[in-house]
Amino acid sequence: MDTTEAQKLLKFQRYSFEDFIKVFKKKISFRRFLIKLFKPTVRGILLNKSPYYKTQKKKRTRHSSKGKPTFG
Repeated sequence: MDTTEAQKLLKFQRYSFEDFIKVFKKKISFRRFLIKLFKPTVRGILLNKSPYYKTQKKKRTRHSSKGKPTFG
């Protein structure tokens, strides 16, 4: 069944996608600010808890010059 056929028959779509995006942005606007504010701190905490990150971090600092991490 095509979506236009289903819409005519069932009438399940009350809002357009654009309406959904507008409502979503209004609901999340303040949270987006908080997320951007705390993102670096939370990222650092989570990375430091990762055993895989710690292993890679040790490898990079051991093989680099002047203690700076190298990639690749």
